[in-house]
Amino acid sequence: MGWVLLTVFIVLGLLHSLWWWIPAGMLTIWQVHQWHFYNGRPWRKVHYPIMRAFYRAAGGEMAAAEIAGRPLERREAVNRLLRTLKPEWDDEQRGGFVDEQILRCESFKDERLVIQEFRRRNPKFGDSDEKRLSELARHLFDHPDTTTIVQFIAAALIEERYGIQDRGEYLVEVLSGRAK
Repeated sequence: MGWVLLTVFIVLGLLHSLWWWIPAGMLTIWQVHQWHFYNGRPWRKVHYPIMRAFYRAAGGEMAAAEIAGRPLERREAVNRLLRTLKPEWDDEQRGGFVDEQILRCESFKDERLVIQEFRRRNPKFGDSDEKRLSELARHLFDHPDTTTIVQFIAAALIEERYGIQDRGEYLVEVLSGRAK
């Protein structure tokens, strides 16, 4: 929508009045900012599309549960997401992948990776800070909800596509609340 509006402002600026270049310039700055925000870091290229796909899958599961007269099953919503992301996988592969991510979340196997990323960002990060961070992360990830499971699925796909360091960066963003 923004690019269409930008085109309209530019055409109006060329044909009608130079005053149309002011909103065209402002909209250009906003569009570049939006593009950079969603494509600037590798985790953003994966996180936002996955979360949109999950909301679509959860809505489909909600509708199916309502039609069938059964309660909403979070696991089925996650499976619908994986059917969208990895259509070549069968049900057994999807189930194993979800179980692996839940286990990785509950046991917080990425603890060293997250601490390493915090140390990279803040060299003054001390041992007491490390202990507090570890306790906080274990508390948050101990009993994962559906969103946390989806975030760990996104972290696995980020690791697959970009590498382990980007997985650590993404998990730090999850902990800090920037990856919502």
